[in-house]
Amino acid sequence: MEYKSILDRIEEQKKVEDLSVKLFRYAGLIQAIEFFSQKLNFEQIIEAGFDFVNELLTIGRSAVFVLEGDSYVLRKIKGFDNAVSTIKNNDKLQSFALLNGSLIFDRALLKEFFDEEILDAYSISVFMPLIIESTLFGFIFISNKTTGPLNDEDYIISEALIKLLNNALENYRSYEQLQKANRELDEKIFNLFAINQSSKALLSELSLDSLYSLSVDVFSELTQNSITGFVLYDEKSEKHVLRAFKDICYTCMDAQISLTLNKGARIDANKVIIKLCDERDAQYFNDIFIEGAGVLAPLRPDYIILLIKNNTIAGFVTLGQSITGTEYKHSMFELIESLASSTYIALSNAMLFKQVNEQKKMIQGKLDKLITLNNLMKNINSSLDVDTLIDITLKTLEVSFFVEKAVFALYDKEKNAFNLYRTLNIETAEKEIAVNGNWKRVMEGDRIYRVGEAAVFDYMGEKLASDIDVSPGIVIFPIYIDRVEIEVLGVLIVFKYKNTAIDDTENMITLETVAGHIAPAISNLFTIEAQKKFLLPNYTELFKKDLTEAIEETFEVLNKLEVFYICDKRDLLFKDNAIIDRLKGSFRNVYPFTQNNIFIINMYELDADQKIELITGTEDIAVRKMVLGKDFNNLQEFLALF
Repeated sequence: MEYKSILDRIEEQKKVEDLSVKLFRYAGLIQAIEFFSQKLNFEQIIEAGFDFVNELLTIGRSAVFVLEGDSYVLRKIKGFDNAVSTIKNNDKLQSFALLNGSLIFDRALLKEFFDEEILDAYSISVFMPLIIESTLFGFIFISNKTTGPLNDEDYIISEALIKLLNNALENYRSYEQLQKANRELDEKIFNLFAINQSSKALLSELSLDSLYSLSVDVFSELTQNSITGFVLYDEKSEKHVLRAFKDICYTCMDAQISLTLNKGARIDANKVIIKLCDERDAQYFNDIFIEGAGVLAPLRPDYIILLIKNNTIAGFVTLGQSITGTEYKHSMFELIESLASSTYIALSNAMLFKQVNEQKKMIQGKLDKLITLNNLMKNINSSLDVDTLIDITLKTLEVSFFVEKAVFALYDKEKNAFNLYRTLNIETAEKEIAVNGNWKRVMEGDRIYRVGEAAVFDYMGEKLASDIDVSPGIVIFPIYIDRVEIEVLGVLIVFKYKNTAIDDTENMITLETVAGHIAPAISNLFTIEAQKKFLLPNYTELFKKDLTEAIEETFEVLNKLEVFYICDKRDLLFKDNAIIDRLKGSFRNVYPFTQNNIFIINMYELDADQKIELITGTEDIAVRKMVLGKDFNNLQEFLALF
């Protein structure tokens, strides 16, 4: 009985011990669940997981490995000396999470993943994989317990622990991804805000020079790089020219850079960012531009962001090393691409605005010229004599059409030469231009244009050409009437403009229009001058009318009124009387009824008697003076005197 009772007590004690072990393990599992439910990082999970495995399974020898690069590196070890510290990753281990993913107790199965050397070194009984999604991030080798080999309960606890550890690793990865996503989202929000504000600033600026500087400042501030360059295509030089740059270290104070686009190069519209330390990227840039990336050395570029629109390179932005020395993030390049697009739009708007202003200015200039030309035409039409017409024309051409040197000449058919009528900014003693063989086309009504001083000598003669001095060329505008045949009346000759070339098409058309409008006006004035010789006014009726008005005016203002009758007894039947012209030069109201009978009405001249005596001064001329209020009081009384 005593022996049986002893056995019963031993059995009871074993049951108690087994129960206490189970309670210890379950309590440990609860603590492990509570611990691994917290927010932990990777290192904390590995360290604590290894400790919980050793503690709950009472492991004597074990080791934990973690993936670093292309190898699994020993992180912690227990009970081993001089063990293998690095295990090379291989295809089997890479696919373990997908194909196996659970505990391994069979040594034969472990041989598929590890060498015999490693299996012997660690006497592996249990392989516990640490898995995140589809990647084996590490594993724990278990050799034996402190109290003997592992049993079924140990395997159950191992399964529970490895699931707990892997869940903790999954939670860690998910949290890290969430944190990363939040950071990226914050960056995107900031980038969107930066793009919005920067785009507003860029799009509100319409001055190209200010826009170049603003663009560099925007890229420099947002990318935080040491030196930023802005290169844009220049239509005049047909090169890509450095417009602005900013070096926050002030190591580059001045840079003159221009690149020539290789027209035969293929441009990839999807390749916007070029990393110059990459050989393929650098070669791509060198293929695009003839001078290559070497010419950009003063800007010390690490990256180049191309501005590509319609499969052409409008320009590019260079980024130097970041101020912090770190690599640019992917989100930064997204920001740069968006800014580059906004910058291109802003530049396009500014260029179009400049073009519109230039066109507006040009159109306004043309309108002003048309208005001036229209006014000149009116003045030409209203000119009463040739002198006034030519003076107005030359003055308008000088002031409004910027003619610096010109000549206006009238054609003398009898001499077959052009008489110099007026000159503009030319001093010469010459009076005429001889017509030689060079003038044939002018006499046919064609405009002549020749470049060079030699042309001036060919048309103007040596003396007059020397007086004209420096001239870039000559343009001759014939003034002619096209009736049955060409009738040349004169020429307008231009030698120099103040601010435009002698061959400016617009000026040629304008002056040709002026010459064409002058021709009929001059022709009409010549006709009027000729007709004046044949059509004399009715001086008798004019005299009666003016004398009646003068008598009325004299009575109103109590002024004096004298009438002189000059009788020239000379024989002037087919001759002009020169005395008439001299009298008209001295008196306002002269009435030559005939060459021999002349009347003068005088209201203002005090010494009229002496003037008439000086002008006439011959015995063949008799002068009779009649005074209002003394010799007559009205027109009828005056007429009764004769």
